[in-house]
Amino acid sequence: MQRTLLRLAQEALANVHRRAAASRVHIGSHVIADRVHLIISDNGHGIQGKQETGSGRGIRSMQDRTYRWDGELRIRSGSTGTTGFSVDGLPGVV
Repeated sequence: MQRTLLRLAQEALANVHRRAAASRVHIGSHVIADRVHLIISDNGHGIQGKQETGSGRGIRSMQDRTYRWDGELRIRSGSTGTTGFSVDGLPGVV
C-alpha cells in the first residue's frame, strides 16, 4: 500500500514537471472511514486531449495501480488550468 501511494505521487509529480509548467504543487492526504485519499494539485496549464481521458501511459499506470487496491483515480482539469489527481478508496492500512 505504501509503495502504491509513493508511485502514484511520483508519477503525478513527473507529469506536472514534464507537462504542466506549474510553479506550485500541493500534495495532501487524509484517511476517512479507513480509506486513504491522496490529492495532488498544481497551478499549471491543465491536461488536454488524450491525457485527460487516461490514454496516456503515465495516467494509465496510475489507474492500474489504483484499481489494484479497489480505488478510483479521478483527474480534474479546470478552466483556470489547475489539475488535480485524486486517489480515493485505497485501504487505510499504511
